[in-house]
Amino acid sequence: ESLWTVPELFDEKITTRPNSDGAGVPVLVSDKTWWCPRGPPEETGPGKLLLPLRSREVVELDTASHGVRTLVSLPVEPVGRAHLERTSLLAGKPLLAVGCADGKVRCFDLIRPAVPLWERPAEPSTPPPRGTLAAGRASRPNGMCVALTMSGRMTCFHTVDGKEAWTLDLGGPLAPGNALPGAPAEALAAIVHGDGRVTAVDLG
Repeated sequence: ESLWTVPELFDEKITTRPNSDGAGVPVLVSDKTWWCPRGPPEETGPGKLLLPLRSREVVELDTASHGVRTLVSLPVEPVGRAHLERTSLLAGKPLLAVGCADGKVRCFDLIRPAVPLWERPAEPSTPPPRGTLAAGRASRPNGMCVALTMSGRMTCFHTVDGKEAWTLDLGGPLAPGNALPGAPAEALAAIVHGDGRVTAVDLG
């Protein structure tokens, strides 16, 4: 039984969309389900859910009022989960990090979300498609997040300033469909390569 719904989360009548990575001519949308979110909403606090949309927005859902609030509008399509930095939130500076389809990780100060606080390519030396993100970023403790590219490069960023904490070369391109841990308490990531190998990484 459905307790409540969010009407018109996206406009399914739109028949074209921008290229996911922001380059090239618009693409025809022949199936309206393309607009559906590619992952479930993520709880960020009491009664609050965070949801990236393929319409290039990250929205907050309020389970009490059933309202929808746009937190940021992105220049390209988001990839995987967005990351609301809880440490910065407690300090009064809410930061939101998002992996994007052009291979960059962008971080926004939600008090002034018009432009990114910082943006970094997850793999500076390799342009898309190999340098595109294989999964959304993974939240880590102590104000950090991890990004993973299709070529097998894993990078941990400091959310506050975008500086790299560490990088890891997994030794080869990845298979599609990989995912990183969804919660900071989860430290083990199992990554599948394009040749069938599996690499286990301790993110702790």
